[in-house]
Order: sequence, then structure tokens, then C-alpha cells
Amino acid sequence: MNKTISTVAILLTTMSGLITAALAETDEECAAVGRIAENVMERRQGGKSLQSTLDVVIPKGNDKVGPGFRKMIMDAYEVPFFNMQESKDRAIGEFRDQWQLTCMKG
Repeated sequence: MNKTISTVAILLTTMSGLITAALAETDEECAAVGRIAENVMERRQGGKSLQSTLDVVIPKGNDKVGPGFRKMIMDAYEVPFFNMQESKDRAIGEFRDQWQLTCMKG
């Protein structure tokens, strides 16, 4: 997980701060972006705090993590917390796919 976060962090560092910018060059890299988004939304739907998610995904002192991760986390925490597992699973899948698709469209 940390290796994936580091790889995607480097990719997101190159972006202009908006997700509409190209995030990655290959489908594999975009799949990694999707997996990070999935993990972020799993934390959100699991009831983890915003700050704990920021601390896990954007470790203090890591200058290589771009603003894209911060935006990803903020977007996740704007999605309501669901009680039913089916709703949680749908929110997680949609969030993952949205980020991966945006990456692939570059």
C-alpha cells in the first residue's frame, strides 16, 4: 500500500492541482490512482476521521505528495457516510471508478 501511495503521489505531484490535468500515462498507473481513491473512500465509509486519512495518505514532511491527494480526500469526505453496506460499497466503487476514469482521460 505505501509503495502504491508513493508511486501515485509522484504522479499527482506533476499535476496542476486540478484533477482534470493528466495524472498518469498508462492504464496501470491510472489503476493505481483508482486503488488509492478506493482506499480513501473505504476509510471515509468506515468512519475514519478526515485528519487520520490525511495523516495516512499524506504523511507529514512528505514533499513529494501533490495537491491531488488532498483534493481526493476532500472529495471523499464530501460524500455522505452511509449506514447500509450496499450503499457504502456503491459509494466506494463509484469513487474509485470516477478517479480512474478521470486519470485515463488525462
